[in-house]
Amino acid sequence: DARDFAASILPAVQGLVESMIANWPVREVPVPEATPAIESPLPTSGSVGASDLRNMPVVVCSGASVGLPGGHEVFADDNIERILHGEVRIQPLSEEVQDGFLSKNVVRLHKDPQTGQGTFQAVEHRDEVIRLAGVKAGFDLSASYGVDAGFVRALDITTQLAFAAGVEALRDANIPLVQTFHTTRKGKKVSTGWKLPEEMRSTTGIIFASAFPGYDMFARHMASNGDDGEGRFDRRFLFQILSMGHSQFAQYIGARGPNAQANAACASTTQAVAIASDWIRLGRCERVVIVGADDVTNENLLEWIGTGFLATGAATTTAEVEEAALPFDARRHGMILGMGAVGLVLESETATARRGVAPIARLLASRFVNSAFHGTRLHPEHIAGVMDEFIGEAVAEADVDRSTFAHNAMFMSHETYTPAKGGSAAAEIESLRRAFGASASKVVVTNTKGFTGHPMGAGIEDAIVLKALQYGRVPPIPHLKEPDPDLGDLTLSPGGSMPLRFGIRLAAGFGSQLALLAWEVVAKGDARIVDAQKNGAWLSRTSGLQNPELVVRDRHLRLVEGA
Repeated sequence: DARDFAASILPAVQGLVESMIANWPVREVPVPEATPAIESPLPTSGSVGASDLRNMPVVVCSGASVGLPGGHEVFADDNIERILHGEVRIQPLSEEVQDGFLSKNVVRLHKDPQTGQGTFQAVEHRDEVIRLAGVKAGFDLSASYGVDAGFVRALDITTQLAFAAGVEALRDANIPLVQTFHTTRKGKKVSTGWKLPEEMRSTTGIIFASAFPGYDMFARHMASNGDDGEGRFDRRFLFQILSMGHSQFAQYIGARGPNAQANAACASTTQAVAIASDWIRLGRCERVVIVGADDVTNENLLEWIGTGFLATGAATTTAEVEEAALPFDARRHGMILGMGAVGLVLESETATARRGVAPIARLLASRFVNSAFHGTRLHPEHIAGVMDEFIGEAVAEADVDRSTFAHNAMFMSHETYTPAKGGSAAAEIESLRRAFGASASKVVVTNTKGFTGHPMGAGIEDAIVLKALQYGRVPPIPHLKEPDPDLGDLTLSPGGSMPLRFGIRLAAGFGSQLALLAWEVVAKGDARIVDAQKNGAWLSRTSGLQNPELVVRDRHLRLVEGA
């Protein structure tokens, strides 16, 4: 049978195979010589050194906008004026909201202000919960900005706020939108909206910065079983809860360049600026529009996010803002939640020059790292080391020494006025002393969280430091009565006119996130069109219009055919 036949030929087959292997021709492969050692070191995980940037584009910020809590509307025309003046935008919370915190059965971490030791305490009374916050006022993306109401319903509030911030920043950068059309089969031209000029679309990237994107709509739908308002499950659900602000804004303005979201907790926007700078210097795009927003103090999120901060012991329970919002004050004892939105346009310097526009400031240096240390606490020694290296790069780029830089610089602090032990102020000041030595006391230190509350990942301070440089006015330190003597000799901003040359921004976030930026001012005041002839020629060329005219409609800067 078959088995007997296989057994009979098996020895012959094995012999044949062994013979073939033994006589198989062997080709000798030459052994390569040892690879010579690389003399120059490979790039480290830090940012590119100043010497490596000589042949890369210079990065500038050409537009900035800010949306604030309080007041009458989030994007009021006088936002910059009010925040530079030091207007308080924090308000008391209703008893109904306070009772919502109590209903969560919170056991709060309480830290001794002297030792930093923690104990757990049950929260049972209104005077033990959050009673202050920065809450948004009027905002309607459709009514104020003309965005299609149906499209708006597919956006979370963070994305809606980011859209508005982006539109405002583009207007500040003197980048107009042009009307686009679709030609039907019958040859009819139908408007498809307002987009970036064609020459900018493929060279413009978008970064959406937010710590809590999509959370508002998710919370709302969880409470209503996903109801769309008409008794059906909302078919826009996925678009509403996904972090898609970067792609949705790109679709809105026609930006086809790199596209991403940055979430480094409360350092998100500052990190996004550093990422955008890398994109531009590496040639991935010519400009990046950064749109940042967070709104954790609205009716859907405050009871959850607020309770989270309350439970960790980070939030103040004081009812009077003058006794609660206390950055750099010896009395500081807890943060206040806020909201906000920010828009920034980063470009190569040659791109702004091509349009005849003066940028607000030039980016001297950037860093974003992680201290790999703790979920909520800062690592002062690591931050000081990073700051020292970072300032070394900034002064080299500015071609000044450290003392000169310090005497002409403002420092936009991240300080959240949490208790001194393990808080932000001590780490920030230690880092300034490491970088500038005795000259650190000459740096003008400011902080705006005492006016707005903490806006989470929406780095409104990133826009404010740029505008402070542009207008030569630095916001005051809010509610300062007892400067913390442990911080040593400091120049804490009293507010007012200070025509400074440099700005430093430090941002930190949960999870040991750290981001740093250094700016050198370019523009002075509102005179941003420095070459009218060049700007007019660019408008004509980029639009193809016979008589191009700039108009502001629905808060958008638009390029239309003039009379």
